[in-house]
Amino acid sequence: MKKTLFTGAIVALLALSGCSSPSGDAEGGASVKDSGPIQLVVSEPREEGGMPESEDSDFTATIKDGVLTYHAAGSSTCAPKVETAVLEGTTITLTRPSYEGKPCTMDLRPLVQEITRADGVKLEDTLTVKLAETK
Repeated sequence: MKKTLFTGAIVALLALSGCSSPSGDAEGGASVKDSGPIQLVVSEPREEGGMPESEDSDFTATIKDGVLTYHAAGSSTCAPKVETAVLEGTTITLTRPSYEGKPCTMDLRPLVQEITRADGVKLEDTLTVKLAETK
């Protein structure tokens, strides 16, 4: 009987020790590394601001106060707006529509969009922003 109680106590301790093993951050939440992709909230585009100041891209993206601000310029009929934004690890991937084969006007209009997390958590200014390949 004593041997059974002793063995049962060891099994219970081993089971409980598995519950306290570290996973996630110090506050008990999931770490970025462990979490899957997070769909971000993308505002409707507004026609405002100047042209994006980038020598190697047709857009700029800056994160300030936890909000990603996307600036682009393009045709009013084929706007280079962000349709979806996904945070995975330390990278935000922006997806824009493909206008391949569609006639577009040659006017150049600036647009601005804000991208945030739905849960209110601020985006870190160290995140990398990239465009997804469109097909």
